[in-house]
Amino acid sequence: MLTIDQIDLADVDFFVSGDIHAAFRTLREQDPVHWQERQPGRGFWSLTRYDDVLAAYRDPAALSSERGITLFFGEPPPPEQSGFGKMMITTDPPRHAKMRQIVSRRFTPHAVKAHEPMIRRLAAEIVDDVIERGECDFVADIAARLPTAAICEMMGIGREHWGLMFAIANETVGRHDQEYARGRTGQEAVYAAQAQAHEFFAKRRSSAGRIRPAI
Repeated sequence: MLTIDQIDLADVDFFVSGDIHAAFRTLREQDPVHWQERQPGRGFWSLTRYDDVLAAYRDPAALSSERGITLFFGEPPPPEQSGFGKMMITTDPPRHAKMRQIVSRRFTPHAVKAHEPMIRRLAAEIVDDVIERGECDFVADIAARLPTAAICEMMGIGREHWGLMFAIANETVGRHDQEYARGRTGQEAVYAAQAQAHEFFAKRRSSAGRIRPAI
């Protein structure tokens, strides 16, 4: 059984080669509210028991999402750059519930059913492209591209911009992977991706009618 000292939740490689299930069992049993230090005096808390997670979820006054949800091991960006309090994922009740209600009704089984022909068409196109090449990375070339393409189609984002949307998503989620960071720190990669996304949508917001959501 792993000891607390052997667990490093800040080490990406630990999730690849370590026994992560054993690690979380140890944390739940011995240290359910675990402080993981990344740098001297700086780190993050990990809640590993259901009741603790639920209590945190239900207490936005003490544990707010409006200050951001990303771990920054350097200086965080200004709130306006990260969309704190504006994007649904970085809002607290009651604003969060109102925003979620607007979005969620577009993704009920009945609402999504109307988009089935479009999604099937995109899936076929993506698979056909892979077949022509003769090889692929399933996660990068199929599993990740299909939802991005479908969301872009639903939002009215032209195909000429889908590559940019895919790159922004990869650089945001995989910022510590050098395939996407390209020599930058994870922080630099995610800042650059955020800036690209904000610039893209800011320009189209100022050009009324260029984006017509299909949802």
